[in-house]
Amino acid sequence: MGNNTETSRNSRFCDEFVEIVQLILDGEASEEHKNRFNDYFMKCGHCISYYNLESSTVEFLKKKIEQEKTPVPDGLANEILSKIQYMA
Repeated sequence: MGNNTETSRNSRFCDEFVEIVQLILDGEASEEHKNRFNDYFMKCGHCISYYNLESSTVEFLKKKIEQEKTPVPDGLANEILSKIQYMA
């Protein structure tokens, strides 16, 4: 029974961690989020693995986007906006 409580508690914190990781990687984390990240999550093996995977993925995507920057065709933004307005 104690294991279920521990698992439930860790799962709750790990769910919270997913949200905080996204804020950190997006550069939108508050000081409270950063402190929570450093104080608790970096002591949890599952959380550390998740953070490493997410940060590696973000870095890879940033590099890939930089390598393949292609200019946006003229008029594309207006075409998208007109289709959105048509749908609304």
